[in-house]
Amino acid sequence: MKQDGTSNIKIRIYHNRESQYIATSYYIQPENMDDSKRIPPNVTNGEMIEYEINAYIQMNDYLCKIKRILIINPVRN
Repeated sequence: MKQDGTSNIKIRIYHNRESQYIATSYYIQPENMDDSKRIPPNVTNGEMIEYEINAYIQMNDYLCKIKRILIINPVRN
């Protein structure tokens, strides 16, 4: 929690039954999040923040799929 009362928005990722948090560059006041920990559209820049976080999550999913492919089919010289 920063002195101005905002907290860093983190993305929680699960892998092998373990969770890990990845920090974003966004900060929000906790009371501006709803019960499901989502940012309502009436929050300043809320839609943009949700869009960018969702894009990050999709990129992470894509990278995980590539990693699985590389593990299953290792690159050979």
